Amino acid sequence: MTTSNKNSTFSSLENAPFNMIYVEAGSFQMGSNEYDSEKRIDSVTISSPFWIGEFPVTQALWQAVMHNNPSRFQGETHPVERVSWDDICTNTSDVPCFLTKLNALLAPELAKKGITGKFALPSEVQWEYAARGGIYWQNRCRFAGSDLIEEVAWYRENSHESTFPVGMKMPNELGIYDMSGNVWEWCADHWHENYNGAPNNGEIWTNQNSDITKNE
Repeated sequence: MTTSNKNSTFSSLENAPFNMIYVEAGSFQMGSNEYDSEKRIDSVTISSPFWIGEFPVTQALWQAVMHNNPSRFQGETHPVERVSWDDICTNTSDVPCFLTKLNALLAPELAKKGITGKFALPSEVQWEYAARGGIYWQNRCRFAGSDLIEEVAWYRENSHESTFPVGMKMPNELGIYDMSGNVWEWCADHWHENYNGAPNNGEIWTNQNSDITKNE
């Protein structure tokens, strides 16, 4: 998605306004030695800037688009949960998925603002780059925006096993909230059991030329 105005506000879906954060291109070291599932430690270059949501998708936004709310922990400003990858980006039934409907609903507004492209899930590389703070990643915070998890995240020790309204904790260096904790977030990549052969340019890693066929 591109626009001539880096400060554009994306909004106007009933009572569900939302903003997008502009993320400049850059390079970073992806992965971590702290957890086995994250052991990649790769030099990755994001070749093109992109946009990402200031907050996780809220229940208010989901309801405005899909006219339902599958979430267990109800609240308009809480993040939506209990939604599958297919609910978001593929049409597996007669009901269009979230991204298809969102793009159709906002196409006229985006055109008026000179914005081209479509809303889509980020690649895993884009998501981690944005979570680390984009071009400010050199700060190497342990979590998205701080070394102190209490400052930026709802997690097992403080959440009472519930979600919370988005934006209650500190944002990271790019002004993005809830990148550590509150809910798990989907990426566009297909599931792989390791990072062998993963792209290092920010692209979506699909299952083409792979014997793995499922998404998780």
